Amino acid sequence: MTTTGYAAPDIIGITNWLNSEPLTLDELKGKVVLIDFWTYTCINCIRTLPHVQGWYEQYQDDGLMVIGVHSPEFEFEKDTGNVQDAIEMYGLTYPVAQDNDFATWKNYNNRYWPAKYLIDAEGNIRYTHFGEGEYDKTESAIRELLAEAGATLTDEVQDLPDETSLYSTTPETYLGLGRIDRFASNEPIQYGVSEYSFPDVLPVHNVAFNGLWDVEAQYAEANVGSQLRLHFKAADVFLVIKPAGAGDTITVNGEIIILDSDRLYQLYSNDVIVDDELTITFNDPSTQVFAFTFGS
Repeated sequence: MTTTGYAAPDIIGITNWLNSEPLTLDELKGKVVLIDFWTYTCINCIRTLPHVQGWYEQYQDDGLMVIGVHSPEFEFEKDTGNVQDAIEMYGLTYPVAQDNDFATWKNYNNRYWPAKYLIDAEGNIRYTHFGEGEYDKTESAIRELLAEAGATLTDEVQDLPDETSLYSTTPETYLGLGRIDRFASNEPIQYGVSEYSFPDVLPVHNVAFNGLWDVEAQYAEANVGSQLRLHFKAADVFLVIKPAGAGDTITVNGEIIILDSDRLYQLYSNDVIVDDELTITFNDPSTQVFAFTFGS
């Protein structure tokens, strides 16, 4: 952690505040502030949230303020109701600022989900961390800045599991034409509505469509009976899905999964990394799929 740091940029262009009235860094001078950039369908962000919430609960009375800056990766993540549902799902009680236009993201020159900026009581950024893990290091920096600001702390620290993936898995796999790669249907992928078919053999880390699909920049939209195959190496498989309506279903390797909202769904779980495939059949019209992520 640096001893001097640099002046923290302002929190600007916020669409909506949740769990709080609007806040400014000027009015928070005297407190230690943790800015956490996140988005609610990002598995890397989700795995950090218990730690962030834990720090807020443990240290808010000692002068810590946490602000979750929600900068959405996908268009539907701009919806306030969706973000509020995620806040409730993950039990977040600290202030969350909807940065729908990426104004604060750009003001911080941020490039990552998740990203943490720790600001001292004088308003200077003294510590940053990008991605998952090193929770003990981040907590140590929080405690150091709180003590520097005059707080008297106990020896108690957080004791939560670190769920950061430690082993190599299939990379994040986007399904919209703007970022898709490793696509292996017999037909080349293209914008708009097209018919696709599965290859005889699907290479590892690849996806393929079967049936009628509408491919757009951020997502691919399935028709009734459309299918998607994925050949992966991972212990856990997640997919960002936007159903046309709550109660729609998909069938994954023969198992029906009910879709309740626009969010990240876990489709596969194992105790160890495996080389395997899954096939998704879409049972309702207009189901949009955005990206696979993986865990070990």
